[in-house]
Amino acid sequence: MSLKNTKNDDINSPDADLEYRVDEMMAVERDDRHPSNRGKSFDDVLVKKPNLPMKDGEFDVKIIREGGGEDDTDVFLSESRPSQEASTDQQSVNDKSYPANTSSEKDPEKEAEAILSSETDEAVDDLTLSETSKALDEPTERNAPSRLQQLFQGTLKTCKAWWQDKKKRNGTLIVIAAFLLTVAIIPATRYWLLNSLGVRVSTSLVVIDNSTTQPLRNVEVSIDDITTRTNEEGFAQLDGVRLGRHELIIQRSAFAPRNLGVTLGWGSNPLGQQWLYPTGAQYAFVVDDYVSGEPIEKAEVISSEASAFSNEDGIALLTTDVDADTTELDVVIQVSGYRDETVTIDVGESGQQGVRLVPELRHFFVDETEEGYQVVASHIDGQNQTIVLPATGNEREDMVLLPHPTKDRIAVVSTRDGQRNDDGFLLSTLTIIDLDDNERIDVAQSERLQLVGWFDDRLVFIRIAAGASGMDPSRHRLMSYNYLLGNELQLASGNYFNAIARVNDFIYFAPSSIFRMESTSLKRIRADGTSEEVVMERESWSIYRKSFETLTVATSDKWFEYDIFSGERSELDDGPEDFSSKLFIANPWRDSEQAVIFIGEMESQLMVYNSDNQAYEKTWKEAGLGYPLRWLNETTLAYRLTTESETADYAVSTRGGQPIKIKSVSKSSSIERWFSY
Repeated sequence: MSLKNTKNDDINSPDADLEYRVDEMMAVERDDRHPSNRGKSFDDVLVKKPNLPMKDGEFDVKIIREGGGEDDTDVFLSESRPSQEASTDQQSVNDKSYPANTSSEKDPEKEAEAILSSETDEAVDDLTLSETSKALDEPTERNAPSRLQQLFQGTLKTCKAWWQDKKKRNGTLIVIAAFLLTVAIIPATRYWLLNSLGVRVSTSLVVIDNSTTQPLRNVEVSIDDITTRTNEEGFAQLDGVRLGRHELIIQRSAFAPRNLGVTLGWGSNPLGQQWLYPTGAQYAFVVDDYVSGEPIEKAEVISSEASAFSNEDGIALLTTDVDADTTELDVVIQVSGYRDETVTIDVGESGQQGVRLVPELRHFFVDETEEGYQVVASHIDGQNQTIVLPATGNEREDMVLLPHPTKDRIAVVSTRDGQRNDDGFLLSTLTIIDLDDNERIDVAQSERLQLVGWFDDRLVFIRIAAGASGMDPSRHRLMSYNYLLGNELQLASGNYFNAIARVNDFIYFAPSSIFRMESTSLKRIRADGTSEEVVMERESWSIYRKSFETLTVATSDKWFEYDIFSGERSELDDGPEDFSSKLFIANPWRDSEQAVIFIGEMESQLMVYNSDNQAYEKTWKEAGLGYPLRWLNETTLAYRLTTESETADYAVSTRGGQPIKIKSVSKSSSIERWFSY
């Protein structure tokens, strides 16, 4: 190997040191430039040549200095030649001159520093080579494929190989097609597969009594370990059933059980009507309405676990098992809207038992006694009579009673407490009595109270504020009392209300403008204080319910007709011919029906208006017929009849028949009057 164009004669110069390092890296055969080898023979300083991966010949090495460009020094390195060229190479080595050490003596510190520097460089080179080799042998974590990628690549490779193999591909497809065809054709296989996948289905049926053709209640229906019972319609549904063939078991006491084989497939699997045949003793009942005498359908006759429903003729045939030592049976007859009836029959009785059902709600009235006027409640047949509010002797005859539309609950305005104001005026008390829990609540006490109506569990009324001056612009207050929560809500106020009317679910009110700086208007609001809106932007003097759809409103100078449902109004040339206001009483069980009384001089009419047909369908005419008026159930109305000879309450049915008398009563009123006191 030769070294050309040496520019620096100082062996300790940076160039000489760099050349030494290059020679050492490139495996020069002599290293006599190292201070430790100075003066040694050729063989002693011969360095073993590494096995470098390069071809024979020379190659150039460019030296790049830090902060500068390429070094001008060219270093030519070549591999050693064969033995015949050794003399030439040896001569080159011998002729090679190195810069002499200018120091007359060797510097021990510099020699040690040079040795240490050489050893450090060798260690760094070894460490770098080791790390580089390791990095080449082991792939980096970023480049290494993940397990998911490896799995995907393997699966893709397998699928590709399968698809390219025609025999395997066709064979697999044929097997899949055969399996699907087998599942589709053979139900058992199909059911097994769906059941294994967790698929479940349902089935339903209606159980009928073969002797009455009426549905049977409380019949046990089971499939496998799934069991249910029929409802009042005889209907039963079983859910979560496995597909396939099953045994359906239908059984009830006093009837022959039935075992049916059924196959349940995908879907709801309705099984239709299933008949049971009676085996026990049978008892017949005829059920009809107390007022009309008409048969009642769907009345249930119950004795222990046995039951039966009446048909369209009101006939119910009860089938039950009777023990040998049983002599009597207690039977309960019940149907929605009627009071439950209990009858006791002899087990040897073979004839029909007639049962008349009365409305479920009790009728409220005022009864005069020696102690005074008391409030009484009873069913219209006189049973279950209860004194709701005992007499104290302070009551006036014209007490105000307002029963709840659907509950045995009533609001009463009376002077029974005997309280007076500072001027000695007898105060009225508003009391609510609930027969379901026998609770009595005094809601308000005032010089004047006026009931507006029940709105579900809210009672709306007007009262005069206690101690309020006659010139107070808020003396009269429209209040809403929540019976369940026991709190009050003020809906509106005024020195006086010119008119108030309940119209369906709204309260229409017209406050007076007396002692008010601002003008007033006709408004409406719901009982809970919501949906307040102006109906007419002028003070209204009176409100008349002309019909179910319209109101007639009088202002200071004009008459208007107002459509309740559209909100449209039109001006009238003249006032109404009839100045009476119609009070419509809604049927709580049939939204389309409204009862109303047309008061006439010679004769009054009780009528039922059907809002769906917009026509009056039922009419009863009688002199003295009037309010209070109340629905006792879906088909029965109670009304007041006042004649010269008596005042009595009557009941009439929309199903037909003649009115029947409930009881002679004392005079009282309801919401048909404007102010009660």
